Amino acid sequence: MTDPSLLFVRKSILVWDFDGTLADLTVDWNEVKRELFALAEDLEVEGPWLNATVEALRRAGRIRDAFSVIERHERQGTLTAIPISLDFLKWSAERYRQAIFSDNLRSTIHSALERFELTHAFEHIVAKDDVEHFKPAPDGLRAIQQHMDEDDLSRFLMIGNSAKDEQAAGAFGIDFLHVRDLGRLRLHR
Repeated sequence: MTDPSLLFVRKSILVWDFDGTLADLTVDWNEVKRELFALAEDLEVEGPWLNATVEALRRAGRIRDAFSVIERHERQGTLTAIPISLDFLKWSAERYRQAIFSDNLRSTIHSALERFELTHAFEHIVAKDDVEHFKPAPDGLRAIQQHMDEDDLSRFLMIGNSAKDEQAAGAFGIDFLHVRDLGRLRLHR
């Protein structure tokens, strides 16, 4: 198996996912879906997925309603830091420019970063409520690239925990590291 540390060669920008990567956010997503489906019952939804329902509500001009439901549930959820990610983040904060690209809402991410005393660690955050197309679309990565003013995509590395994270990185043309591989790194030891 290849040493994941090799992915960091020539990297200058780390883009982190939030939920499942930096923190575990426990939310009753089935209840969120149920409430969103109820809001969208009069709309044509392109699939049974949460993001498809939010997209339909956006097209109908009711995105604020969708985000209100999600925000209420994310706020009520249980948030737990992922220790290996936070340890690595403390090491990497002085060495890399860092950003977050998340399918969670901005208010949730900011609240967590304040709680974990990490607001200083990230130069830019792109959340669900900042993009028109959600993961796995790479819109958020494009916004981060523009903010960071870096044209060389080989300088970016996405760290995440899901197929959507990996697909977004692939669609944008940047490398991807699964968060479970942070423990195998030989960079910060």
